[in-house]
Amino acid sequence: MAILVYGMQVIGILIPLVGIVALLRRSHQSNSSLYLMVTNMASLFMNAAYFLMMNAEARQEAMIVGKLEYMGSALFYYFFICFLVSYFWKKYPKWPFYIWAGMETLIVFLDLNGIAERLGLKEAPIHIFQKNPMIQMYSARMGQNGVYVIRYCLISSLLFGLLIYSHIRLFRAKDQRHRNNLARLIGAQFVVMLSLLIYLLVKPVYDLVPILASFSILFIVLGVIKDEFFDIAEMGHEWVFEQMEDAFVIVDRHYGFLDANSYAFTIFEELRKTRKNRHIPQSVYSIFTSDAEIHHIGDKYYERKIVDIDDKGTLAGYSMLLVDVTRQYELMEKVRQEKERADEANRAKSAFVANVSHEIRTPMNAIVGMSQILLRRNLPRQEKGYVLNIRNSGNALLAIVNDILDMSKIESGKMELVEEEYEFASLLDDLGMIILNRIGDREVELIFDIDPDLPAKLWGDSLRIRQIILNLMNNAAKFTERGQICLKVSAEKIQETDVELFVSVKDSGQGIREQDLNRLFETFRQVDTRKNHHKEGTGLGLYISRQLVELMQGTIGVQSKYGEGSEFYFTIHQKLKDARQAAVIGEEVRKQVCVAGTMKNEYAMGQLKELCRSYNLPFFPDIPAQLPEKVRLCYFTDCYQRLSGEEKDFLFDSEAVIFSLSNPMREEELTEGARIVNKPLYAGRFCEAVTGSIQKTAGKDEEAGQMLPFTAPGARILVVDDNEINRMIAGELLSTLGIRTDMAGDGSEAVEKVKQTEYDMILMDHIMPVMDGVEATKAIRSLGGEYYQSVPIVALTGNVGKKQREEYLQIGMNDVAAKPIMLEEICEKMQKWMPEKIVESKSDSSKIIL
Repeated sequence: MAILVYGMQVIGILIPLVGIVALLRRSHQSNSSLYLMVTNMASLFMNAAYFLMMNAEARQEAMIVGKLEYMGSALFYYFFICFLVSYFWKKYPKWPFYIWAGMETLIVFLDLNGIAERLGLKEAPIHIFQKNPMIQMYSARMGQNGVYVIRYCLISSLLFGLLIYSHIRLFRAKDQRHRNNLARLIGAQFVVMLSLLIYLLVKPVYDLVPILASFSILFIVLGVIKDEFFDIAEMGHEWVFEQMEDAFVIVDRHYGFLDANSYAFTIFEELRKTRKNRHIPQSVYSIFTSDAEIHHIGDKYYERKIVDIDDKGTLAGYSMLLVDVTRQYELMEKVRQEKERADEANRAKSAFVANVSHEIRTPMNAIVGMSQILLRRNLPRQEKGYVLNIRNSGNALLAIVNDILDMSKIESGKMELVEEEYEFASLLDDLGMIILNRIGDREVELIFDIDPDLPAKLWGDSLRIRQIILNLMNNAAKFTERGQICLKVSAEKIQETDVELFVSVKDSGQGIREQDLNRLFETFRQVDTRKNHHKEGTGLGLYISRQLVELMQGTIGVQSKYGEGSEFYFTIHQKLKDARQAAVIGEEVRKQVCVAGTMKNEYAMGQLKELCRSYNLPFFPDIPAQLPEKVRLCYFTDCYQRLSGEEKDFLFDSEAVIFSLSNPMREEELTEGARIVNKPLYAGRFCEAVTGSIQKTAGKDEEAGQMLPFTAPGARILVVDDNEINRMIAGELLSTLGIRTDMAGDGSEAVEKVKQTEYDMILMDHIMPVMDGVEATKAIRSLGGEYYQSVPIVALTGNVGKKQREEYLQIGMNDVAAKPIMLEEICEKMQKWMPEKIVESKSDSSKIIL
């Protein structure tokens, strides 16, 4: 009998040992496996203690070992139930288990130290130790102490509840593997429950709890040995940690080695020799502490991710993940190389476009320049029309070249703004002429609605702003067959140093379909191509306009209703240089003037009324029957012939000043005795007309707008250009101003001529053989003498970007003029730089052109 009992206890010791070994071979320990590990250890401890108690020689010795057995029993029940709860629920409240652990610790402490007996519990002892005469071995059973009764009732209730829940899960489980695991758990719980009931109710001489505890664990250990017990999620965690082809390393806060997966050991061989809690190798430490995110190890690239390990608000360590990004890195490298090739191709394209554009500009200079020369001669009407068409076609082709160049600059990121002081009103001077020419004979009225509060002087790139407005107005003129085109400019916000400009171009054209609005500002895009296939244009104007507005930190947009018209608008900020109004009418003038008028177009009539309201001038929609004393009537009309004889007589008798609004692009019958004001009428022209700043009588000139602003018969200019046609055109244009011109074919020839003759101005081409314009300018400025330092030198170039302009000014040039040469621009440069005594204002004209 004794041999059988001893054999059973040995088996009870061996079973948890096998379980511990099975659990230790697992590389990844979850909470469930750790609880099971401690449960095995408690079972081993409990069986070993009971084995020693059975071999005790004296009762006192048996009592000591029995208390140790009880401690093992307490650990077994606690961690066995923790294991079950963690297996069934990933998240559960921890505080009940903390209370239970505290209670068990207190009881074990009281029991081991004999404090419970000294507190008066002798009448109800914790354990009753006695020697079985049959097998001559000591055994222990529970006394009648109330604390123990409560404890075992609690344990029994928990086990019974978990057993019922296990059966419920078993019936609901669909996966066979999960069902097998639940069956093992139920078997283990049943054995533990059975052993506890036998201990509490039967009170056998031989304590079955330790051996049955081992057998209960056997059900679970068999599943662990077959790698079938723990659930798929836990196995997935382990598989990911060990099998992923990314390195994972965990260290403490002092960079002591704690753990790593298999792949980390593969790429860091030195980690295999590193003991736990020892400082990690330098190669791994350098990666931990590096600022670089990508690391090259061997023939692969890894992206480093480091996460702090936080333990209740305290830094406990670091976990580092090295993700293999070799493929992505190689793809990015290929993308980078392809981008470099694309950029190189784009630069080559830009260089090609710039070179071709420069070559196109040379013959264009001849076409536009010679047409200007011919238009100033007394040609027959039909031939003059032909030349006018040549000039307009040349300007259109030149605009296309400029658009292509601008697009090339935008795509290469070289588009720059050239900011300087300017008057916004000056941008409007030739816009009307250009758009009226574009409108031609169509019944379209051009209207300028310019804010009277517009500041006199601003700071910005006036040429680019003009280009944007011109693009929008050209677009409106292209698609408007009848009605009106209105340019509106207003100063929305005027501050101390800044003004917000709102510019819109509204037309009554065909409009744009809603689905096409988002495609308007794309390159080479012309929407509704089926309807607009006959409309000329590259489709670059709106794209370039958007890029320029965004370069100025502004916004651009469009509103349109198909079949009724469109409105393009943009908002930009400009620096304020002079906050005074650009166009004003003095208080004395306002007291002496009243206004009336008649217009063909109701929008134009509305604009006249708005101007009178803005400047606080009395306005009469019809000719008044009587004028106040000492008040002059300014009568604006574009249909004077529609007036009755009585109305005309009244205007004549009252000495009213008649302003005839004329389209300079059309042959119109002029009003006898009237002053001619070019359409469209806007604030600047209105103020000049009302104040009588130009007192001239009306007449008729064959080519409106071709009047020269000055002459300079005493001036002498040197034109330096390697192209003979360009030199001839410049000479012909300047001869109309009475200017003597000398020619030079390259920079070295120009230097020699400057040494021999004193010129009032030098027009210097940039790109020339032998010596270019930059070298020639430096050579002239290096000559001794005040003349060589002060003679005005104006660069002639097709590239007037900010960088080039700064370069020209830095080497000693005074200004820059764009090619092809336009007489208006050259006149502006001469008035700016030549001595005033040479320039004679031209005042013999017989008409007023505003």
